[in-house]
Amino acid sequence: MEFEIKYESYFENEIDLDFINSAERYLKVYYKNGCIKKKEEYFNEKITHLIYYLDETENPENVLKENFEISSIEIIESEKMGEYFKQTHKDYHNGIKDENDGISVIDKNNREIYYSSIIGGEEETNKYFYNKQGKKLYTFWYYNKGTVSSIDTLNPKHFGYINDFKQSFTAEEFMKLPDVNWENMKYYHGAEPIIPE
Repeated sequence: MEFEIKYESYFENEIDLDFINSAERYLKVYYKNGCIKKKEEYFNEKITHLIYYLDETENPENVLKENFEISSIEIIESEKMGEYFKQTHKDYHNGIKDENDGISVIDKNNREIYYSSIIGGEEETNKYFYNKQGKKLYTFWYYNKGTVSSIDTLNPKHFGYINDFKQSFTAEEFMKLPDVNWENMKYYHGAEPIIPE
């Protein structure tokens, strides 16, 4: 299997080899045919976590056997749904699968628009909104598959509304921000549906 290898910072920004020599933590990313196949997270030059993108010819048991020395492994399985990919994230610690799976949705531009998982016993869901240039503008937060509970904005037009005490907005506050057309953002009103209609 032939791979192209790139490196990322812990925050998943691409970095060069010079940065790795001084970094305590970084990611080694393997691409196959232009798509990410796996990510190895390094801490003090030791692999601490593996994210592995499973294809239809592979099974999780073999991935776990081949990587038995890594205690924390996340295996991601993809399913095509129209022009979107639904990904199921399964976490394993020392070969034992966690009880709960995470779900994400990737759009045709390879951007994550949805992520849901169980955190502290409660289901937490995020949806992400991007502008036409592919820059993430908003993160919508939902709990237990409900309606939107809060919204974070990275829209530069809204920076005047953010301060040390105000980082998030309710749906009612968000609707009043400039350049927000809430009626045209129906996908973001609730945690469901996971795939835009």
